[in-house]
Amino acid sequence: MKNFIQDGKTIEYKVADTAIKSGEVRVIGDLAGVAVTDGAVDDTVVLNVTGVYELAKGAGAITQGQKVYAPADGSGIVATATDNKPVGVAWEAAAAADTTVLVKLNVCMDNRFDRMAKMASSTISNLMGEPAVWLSSNRGNIPGRALFKDPSEPTQIGDSEGYEYRPSTATAEYYEDNFVGLKQAVDAETTEYLEIRGKQYLITAVETKFDGKTYVAHLTPHDESEE
Repeated sequence: MKNFIQDGKTIEYKVADTAIKSGEVRVIGDLAGVAVTDGAVDDTVVLNVTGVYELAKGAGAITQGQKVYAPADGSGIVATATDNKPVGVAWEAAAAADTTVLVKLNVCMDNRFDRMAKMASSTISNLMGEPAVWLSSNRGNIPGRALFKDPSEPTQIGDSEGYEYRPSTATAEYYEDNFVGLKQAVDAETTEYLEIRGKQYLITAVETKFDGKTYVAHLTPHDESEE
């Protein structure tokens, strides 16, 4: 498509008021970002606006999943909303004595970023994904959709069409509302299969991508006749 601009994971920011160091958080309007590089006032730097980061923490304990905020004075992430700007949610709990806290960016403003990501994932899945069935070891057959990559198909690296490789194993990428519980089942070392394009695959591992909501299942062809 000709109107695609970027994936929305970063934003350019002209440094205002005070210099910024790599790893520091800044809030632009309602959007929080973490600086990739140092920058002086009036420099333009890149901010990451998705992902989980270890940030300096202010006073008080923070519970896992709690909304967190950045004070205007830059004194560190806190759980107090008054006079502060929303940043995200705590990825892990942090005690009052801790000096840092893990924060997932931009999931606290009525979860609109999550909703946008889910809509985008759903659109991609509907347009480019294909039907798949998780043959659950204890829950029966669970249908869903996945982006399937066969080992015989080249995978593009980066933005250039000139760089490709052929993966050694098949993969199926899916969003969190498909195959709920599959990663947990595979992590528990139960035997799980995915059926796609009329073939069965043993699921050898499931990885979580940076957003925490997209999963990649690694697959090995399964020959039912050998059972």
